Amino acid sequence: MLRHSFPWLSQLGLPFENSVLFSAATDSTTEVIFLLQAGRCRLRARGDHCVQNKADWTVGTETECQLLQDLSFPSQSRFTGSIQKDKCQAELLSVLEAEGKTAHLEVRAECKPKMALEIQFRHDLPQLKEIPRENELSTSARKHLKYLLGVGMKLGGCELQMNGDFDPEKNLQWKMLIENKCQTIQDLGTPIKIDGSGYLLMDKMNLDSQTLITVDKSKF
Repeated sequence: MLRHSFPWLSQLGLPFENSVLFSAATDSTTEVIFLLQAGRCRLRARGDHCVQNKADWTVGTETECQLLQDLSFPSQSRFTGSIQKDKCQAELLSVLEAEGKTAHLEVRAECKPKMALEIQFRHDLPQLKEIPRENELSTSARKHLKYLLGVGMKLGGCELQMNGDFDPEKNLQWKMLIENKCQTIQDLGTPIKIDGSGYLLMDKMNLDSQTLITVDKSKF
């Protein structure tokens, strides 16, 4: 606890009375309680953490502070999530709830039979109004006779996709296809479709390379 009567500290933003309480209990579940009071502002947080086959957590907060509310900090919120993994797969799930609004984050990764990463984020929080409500990102790579690559991204109504393959055993041959399904980006003059292919042949004495790229209907 901190109390003072210095006007200059108060002018710097430090209230006359302040206190912090922190406690933790550990068993099969770890529980943590945090209490912060600065003048008339109070912040309470309580959480628990459990580790068995997967790690789960829950954190809840309550605030009684006009200053934080003026900054759009919710008076009540709840954050839950879990992480689970094995030798070649991992998954993260989390949900933030605040005053009837939510935000969801899902992350999944694997390394067999292919290397892949998928991320999804959706929300209806007014504090995140500059971020589209639905967002996705996915990447994948696998070797099946040749290397296959894929990338997809979705931000609200905008969608971009890229697919390609790469064969290092046949003169380093490669192919690529990029599709732009985002009207906002198209309005900036970017192409809708880019299709490319080529090869690279190199030995001790010679170097031979050829590349063909088609941008919409124009070839280069």
